[in-house]
Amino acid sequence: MSDSIKKYIVLSLHENLYAIDLSQTAEILNPQKVSPIPNCSPYFCGAMNFHNSIVAVMDLATILGVPPVPRHDKMILLDPCIAALAFLVERVVRIINHDENIFSASCNEPFIKGRFALPDGNCSLLDIEALIRFASDNV
Repeated sequence: MSDSIKKYIVLSLHENLYAIDLSQTAEILNPQKVSPIPNCSPYFCGAMNFHNSIVAVMDLATILGVPPVPRHDKMILLDPCIAALAFLVERVVRIINHDENIFSASCNEPFIKGRFALPDGNCSLLDIEALIRFASDNV
């Protein structure tokens, strides 16, 4: 298998599947201690110290407008070259390879670049750049 094949992390939020480009992530963590940020947007859960860097933590379900997740089992930390930002998610399902046969790029939803048709349902590819812009505008 070639290293040039794009890979995506598939995660779940209240029975919905989403994907994030693996190259845009630094780590998948168990939820960390998060300190509240006073007078901050409700999209932010707070901030955490990660390897001596302050990282903002956002609840991805709240941003995407899906029902609240009863329990966050994972945290996806973006590559620090992209943003000092982490997303709380319900769970990480698996990693998939990009396959033109199962991907459709047409989508008119905010924060979504396209969809993967997976055996266990449709999976929306998240637009990380749009999420970062949203985070910057809602601090």
